[in-house]
Amino acid sequence: MSVQSAPPANARSIYILLIVLGLVAAVTAAATIGVIVYNYVTRIELREPPPAPEAEGAHAALPSWIARI
Repeated sequence: MSVQSAPPANARSIYILLIVLGLVAAVTAAATIGVIVYNYVTRIELREPPPAPEAEGAHAALPSWIARI
């Protein structure tokens, strides 16, 4: 003879809560990705950032305390 246990009385509400939380997480992730893609597509400075001042061929100068050593 085997003993079978019944699911908890509130199992259905827990499953519904987990499904709702999953849907909220999916919508939040989709909205976040959408905002990132929209900003990347519409803002040129994100695709082609201006070069840094050091990168234009000029070398960075050493601080004077290092030059004295």
